Amino acid sequence: MRFHRYCLQIQELALLKTTFIFILSGLYVFGTLPLLSQNSAPPPFFQFLSVVVDTNNWIFTEEMLFDEEGNPRYPAIQQLLESLNQTSETGMPLSADEFKMIIARHPLPRAYAKQLIKYATPQSKKIQDNAHSNYLNKLLRTERQEAGVKFVLEHSVILNQVQMAYNIHPKDIVSILMWESGLGQYTGRYRIFDIFMGQLLYLEEAEKYAIVQLCINGDTTVNNLPDQTRRFQRIQANAIKNLTALLRITKQLGSDPLEHYGSWGGAIGYVQFMPASLKFAVDGDLDGIIDLYNWSDAIYSVASYLKAAGYNHEPRSRRRAILAYNHLDSYANGVIEYADAFWNRFNENITYK
Repeated sequence: MRFHRYCLQIQELALLKTTFIFILSGLYVFGTLPLLSQNSAPPPFFQFLSVVVDTNNWIFTEEMLFDEEGNPRYPAIQQLLESLNQTSETGMPLSADEFKMIIARHPLPRAYAKQLIKYATPQSKKIQDNAHSNYLNKLLRTERQEAGVKFVLEHSVILNQVQMAYNIHPKDIVSILMWESGLGQYTGRYRIFDIFMGQLLYLEEAEKYAIVQLCINGDTTVNNLPDQTRRFQRIQANAIKNLTALLRITKQLGSDPLEHYGSWGGAIGYVQFMPASLKFAVDGDLDGIIDLYNWSDAIYSVASYLKAAGYNHEPRSRRRAILAYNHLDSYANGVIEYADAFWNRFNENITYK
C-alpha cells in the first residue's frame, strides 16, 4: 500500500491535465487564446502537468557528476573512482582525471531511458518471465530446433573439443547461445558505458517513471508493489563492477570504451557476457585475440563460464550452473527445455561423436 496515496495523486494530476488540455483546445477553437508559435514555451502550469519525471534530465556530464572543486557529487561515482584505481587483476587502473576525460569527449552522455525503465520497474521480473515464455514458444518451433541442429553440425569439431576439455554437454552450450543472441543474430546496439551509467545514477528515477505509468493506466498492482531497495543496491554494485571491468580492460587493450555496444542490459557478443564476466572469456582458436563475436571463442567461453559455475551432468548441478548465467528460473527452465528438445531432434538423425 506504500504507493496507494501517491498513485491517487498521480491519477488526479493526469485527470487535471486532460481537463486543462480540453479547456485550452476550446479556447483555441473559439479564438480567445492565440496559438503558440513553434518556438514558444508552454505555459508554466502546462509544463508542470506534462512532466512528472523528465527522462531528458538523465544525463552524466562532467558538470553534473563533479562539483567546482572536482569532487564527485554522488557516492556511487566516488565508489566507481575508487574501484577504477584499486589494485586488481582485471585490466589497468584508471585515475579520476582519465574518467573525466572519457565523460568530456562523450558525444551524448545520456542514459537509455526506455531500457532503464524496463530494468527498474517493479514489474521487471514479470516482464522478463513473460518474455522468456514467449521466446521459448518460438524456440520450440521446428525451424528453431533445426537451427540448433544445423549449428551443431557446422561446429561439431569445436563442440567436441570443448566437451573433452570442460565436460560440458554441447546441447547446453548451443541452447545458451540461442537464448542469449539467437545464435549470433541479436547482440545489441546500445553503448555499454551508457547502460551502466544509467543503472548507477537513475534507477530510482526510472522506478518513479514506471510507477507513474502504472498509476495513469489504472493498474491495481501498484497498491502492492515490492520494495526494491535491496535489488537496486545490488544492481548499482554490479554496475560499478561492470564499468570498472569495461574501463580497465579497454585501457589495457588500447580500445575506446565508448565504442563497445551490446544488449539493453549491458551484455556483449554472441555469449552476452557482462564486462565483469570477461574473466571467463577464452581464446578458443588460439589466434592471440579474445573475440566474443567469433564462434570458437564464444563456444569456449560459454563452457568456461559454466565450468566455473560448477556444471556437471547431474540435473541439479546443471541447472545451478545455468542459473548462474541468468538468475531467473524462467531462463534456466527455457535453456534446459530447448536444449533437450533440439538434441532429441538431432539424435533422431545423427549419432553425435
